[in-house]
Amino acid sequence: MSQTTKVTETKSTQSSVQTLSRYSVELMTQSTLPKYFPDFLNCWGNESLLEMPRVAIVGSRHPTLYGRQLAVHFSSVLAGAGICVVSGGALGIDFLATKVAMEKGNSIVVIGGGLGCPHPTSHADFFTRVSGSSNGLVISQFPHNEKAAPWHFPKRNLTLALLAEFVLIIEAGEKSGSLITARAALDYGIDLGAIPGDINSPLSKGTNNLISEGAFCIQNPQEVVERVYHLRKIKKIRSVVSSAPEPLATAAQSVYF
Repeated sequence: MSQTTKVTETKSTQSSVQTLSRYSVELMTQSTLPKYFPDFLNCWGNESLLEMPRVAIVGSRHPTLYGRQLAVHFSSVLAGAGICVVSGGALGIDFLATKVAMEKGNSIVVIGGGLGCPHPTSHADFFTRVSGSSNGLVISQFPHNEKAAPWHFPKRNLTLALLAEFVLIIEAGEKSGSLITARAALDYGIDLGAIPGDINSPLSKGTNNLISEGAFCIQNPQEVVERVYHLRKIKKIRSVVSSAPEPLATAAQSVYF
């Protein structure tokens, strides 16, 4: 897949939106999704990005300079390594991660309103450019013309986590919405990483707490790249082993597991 950004203008109309069933999403992401995952996702853009290695990058809507620098650096390196960056498209860390990923590679945005009512509205033109590019995809689990509401975002955060193979939190306060994404990853067994921050900064309390509770302490993007590709390799081996004849499968398990 080309890493070159080719952005064209388009508009979200219901005729331009494709609907993916939960089963289709499972096939594309090679995962088994829980019952609470939406039955359908409305997709606007390049759906094949769901087949790529995917890392969710989320964090504070009001990041410090430290957080902004990290978002730019990590999304740039991950996108350059062939990983699709997934975010919620919100103000702050999410937007920076998506913007840089679109410049360097590929990005998926999971929004909190319908595709016809993107949120935040200040990013509507940007979402249009994302969806009109071969390296971008905008996703919503809500009806096309449904406006974003406060109760949408916890649901959106769960979906965002379940579409990723690794969730990375960059700057989060103790009550940050990104912690919902983090908890969803933990509950479903998706790898979770957090970048440590200043112990005196309120915006680092959430991330530092996650590390104390067992999240990966991530200090450079290459750690995430290596982990994601390692997980993909293991998944491929398990798929081959499970489809092999019984004697061969048993022998393979003794070697690899």
